[in-house]
Amino acid sequence: MNVQLQVAESVKKFIESRNKDTRARIVKTIDLLRDYGYELKMPHSRMITRGVYELRVLGKENIRLFYSFRKSSAFLFCTMVKKTQKLSKHDLQNIIRKQKEFGLD
Repeated sequence: MNVQLQVAESVKKFIESRNKDTRARIVKTIDLLRDYGYELKMPHSRMITRGVYELRVLGKENIRLFYSFRKSSAFLFCTMVKKTQKLSKHDLQNIIRKQKEFGLD
C-alpha cells in the first residue's frame, strides 16, 4: 500500500525547525505512514478520535503529527511536542478544530 501524503505548511515549518536527528526520525515515521497507510498501528500510529490519527515520533522529544485520511491520501495537519502521556481535553479540541479548518471532518 502506498499512500499519497499532503502536508500543511505549518507542519512543514515545524519539521524544519527540529534538529537533524529529530527530523530524521520524523521523516522515517512519515515514510512508514506512506508505506503502510491505514495498516500502520502502535507504536507508530493510533486513532485518537473518529477520523483523527496521531503519528508518534519517539526520542528526546516525543512528537505527535496528527493526520486524517481522505480517499487514498493522508493529510498531516497539526503537530505538537508531547510532555505528558495523556492528550488533554483542550489539546484534543484544538486538534479537532484544525481538522475542521482543513475540511477533513
